[in-house]
Amino acid sequence: GINGFGRIGRISLRASLLKDSGVEIVQINDPFTPLDLMVTLMNYDSAQGRFFHSAEADIENNMLQIKDRDSGKIITSILVTSEKSPEYIPWGKTSVEVVLDCTGVFLTKELSKGHLSSFNSQSTASKVVLSAPAKDSEIPLYVVGVNSDSYKNEDIISNASCTTNCLAPIVKILNDKFGIEKGLMTTVHACTQNQLIVDGCNKRSVRTGFSGMSNIIPATTGAAGAVGKVIPEVKGILTGMALRVPTLTGSVVDVVLTLKDKNANLSNVLDVLTKSAEGDMKNILKVDYSDAMTSAAIIGDSHSSIVDAKACMEIKDQKGERLIKIISWYDNEFGYSCRLIQLAKIVGKK
Repeated sequence: GINGFGRIGRISLRASLLKDSGVEIVQINDPFTPLDLMVTLMNYDSAQGRFFHSAEADIENNMLQIKDRDSGKIITSILVTSEKSPEYIPWGKTSVEVVLDCTGVFLTKELSKGHLSSFNSQSTASKVVLSAPAKDSEIPLYVVGVNSDSYKNEDIISNASCTTNCLAPIVKILNDKFGIEKGLMTTVHACTQNQLIVDGCNKRSVRTGFSGMSNIIPATTGAAGAVGKVIPEVKGILTGMALRVPTLTGSVVDVVLTLKDKNANLSNVLDVLTKSAEGDMKNILKVDYSDAMTSAAIIGDSHSSIVDAKACMEIKDQKGERLIKIISWYDNEFGYSCRLIQLAKIVGKK
């Protein structure tokens, strides 16, 4: 089931409908989006383009129907409910096992536990996956391909952030092979829903209140620090910031690292990343050796992290110290949503 049918909720539904996703969405809860509007927003998306199937409303049964665009055959029918609080959502009506909370609101254990059958008499759900970093330390972060194999059957977990999902695979691979001394990251990130179209007031940050459509805006991000929670060996040696830019989706991480192995150069690094992309990180990491990568080029790409080999660089000083810059793209909506569905599949099997 999906709670919250905003950007990530809708795109996660798209991701679940890809071949071999292994996840079936049977219920959507959203108190703010009426069924007819859900249909329109599914079919036409300014960032991701037209839906590859067709969404229709079954008003009588309060169902969102997904049909094959060519044949008109019904692929699935999804019950739509509209409760505001998790403890009142009747997930039991469709025997939901795993809830994807895509609201960005219920980010503590206390707020999100209402989805669970142990706290909600109308629910059958035993697991909750949050589509944002948790706000309390009780909820663990998992990044598919990085630490998801160590999932300990917790009932509420977080899929971390889109930027952490881009950065963490690179950090894991390079730390395992060469060791990382320290690193600084900047994510050049597409606009998000909390930004304004025209200048206005933002109580947390003055400059975030300026128009997201006409400014490059420096912002904070916990993504680099969160990597230390996912990979404890690098805790405290990575930090970073964000630059919000006027694009709808498509972002890029710029991370500069010093490695413990002083003989490792950029060619070695790219070789290791490429081998991982073809092996244990297949479908999560990709290395692109073309010179065609732009933010538009990776929209709809399901990978968490797309290393732009031609844009990576290195510099070595007279003392032999080397800085290595890795540039990696990610569709901060679709790539992230694909990992959210994958994580739901992992926890659903436990």
